Amino acid sequence: IYESGKLTVTIFISLILLKNHSLFVENIDAI
Repeated sequence: IYESGKLTVTIFISLILLKNHSLFVENIDAI
């Protein structure tokens, strides 16, 4: 159960980082 939850958290964080990275890139392109 712990490993499964750890994996879920890792994926969740990865998705957030990818989303933030995309927004960051778009902001740079806007500038």
